[in-house]
Amino acid sequence: APVVATPAPVVATPAPVVATPAPVVATPEPAPAVALTLRNDGGRSVRATAGRISDGWATYPTAPEDKDWAEWSVTVRGTSCVLQFTSFDVEEYAACAYDNLEVLGSDGASLGKFCGSSLPPTLMAGGDSFTVVLRSDAGVAGSGFSLDFVCAGPAPLTLRDDAGATVAAGETTGTLSDGWATYPTAPEDKDWAEWSVTVRGASWVQTKTGRSGL
Repeated sequence: APVVATPAPVVATPAPVVATPAPVVATPEPAPAVALTLRNDGGRSVRATAGRISDGWATYPTAPEDKDWAEWSVTVRGTSCVLQFTSFDVEEYAACAYDNLEVLGSDGASLGKFCGSSLPPTLMAGGDSFTVVLRSDAGVAGSGFSLDFVCAGPAPLTLRDDAGATVAAGETTGTLSDGWATYPTAPEDKDWAEWSVTVRGASWVQTKTGRSGL
């Protein structure tokens, strides 16, 4: 009988499946919240996107009200900030004529002046900064205040407004400029002067200095 070759069955060998790793996307860490007290940080201008501001006298033997008339302030440079009070007790008097706490917007306009023991309302501060001012005199002592703030982002750095500042390591991006474009006098209109700002990153420190003279 004739020999008939039977072809071997063709078996499809599936291609090996190679798992493609998902791309790694670096998520920047949020800027650390700052804790500011008028007792220790009076007069400072700080860049921050979130934090807490308080009177800071709880751990000191004398409260601000034990002094003659005095004023403490701190400025936070951030954009579109929301301020919410978590505690409040400042001597109450008509029109807050004696002790009071006032919040100012970036243009210097008052966002509210408060006294008494009721929590002030939540405040919205537009622009690129806000300032908290505590005023008191010798007399009745309140327990102080505390407020939390959250900003949409840090204000741009300028040597004009941030001279001498050190920017927190949590702020991973930003812009830096001289800042005199919106001011009536440029730095060259002064005698010899120097402005500097330091940006601290995770693996580097960059200091920018501007100098001018007639």
